[in-house]
Amino acid sequence: MSEPGSHRWSKPASILIATDLGDIDRLFPIALEQAVESKARLFILHVLTSTNSVVVDPGGLPYYNPTEAIDYAEKFLASYCTEARQASVQCEVLVREGAASQQILSVVRQRQIDRVLLGTRSRGKWGKLLLGSVAEQVLRSVPVPVLTLGPEAHTGDAAVDGPPTILHATSLSKASHASAALACEIARESGGRLMMMHVLSPSRGSPDP
Repeated sequence: MSEPGSHRWSKPASILIATDLGDIDRLFPIALEQAVESKARLFILHVLTSTNSVVVDPGGLPYYNPTEAIDYAEKFLASYCTEARQASVQCEVLVREGAASQQILSVVRQRQIDRVLLGTRSRGKWGKLLLGSVAEQVLRSVPVPVLTLGPEAHTGDAAVDGPPTILHATSLSKASHASAALACEIARESGGRLMMMHVLSPSRGSPDP
């Protein structure tokens, strides 16, 4: 893991998009923007599971055949890599079989990824890949910053006047030190404003306001 202050968190050299294909249009523009800004290499990973590799034969019987799904995913994602290369960003498509969280962690280690982008909800035809427990497993196991993007996350909707504002919500625990360091790095690199927030839980038995 990159140490706070090394700038590998705020200025990643490699960025991984983990996509189920249905969320790629939401993830890719943000990842590309970050890759251009930090001159990072981009990897696009699609994890093929048994559920999205099932096809139906002419007799109507389902069977497991990943070849067609792999070929489709590679061709589908190739156009995004082409767009990245047109923006002078090195890009590579990876299609793997297995458990999503394990394959993401494997790619992070093998390719020395500095940042991971994944969707928290998907409506794609290949099914819901990065949801609930899978996203939680990635957040808990991957030793680099993970940026999760919901369906409402997008770029270019409204012009922002002045420097950006970075909000860091902290539990004040020791484990939050690394995320605080990342927030500070991002604010410093972007010339933005940093806001630190801690939410106090109401004490049990306290009177109602």
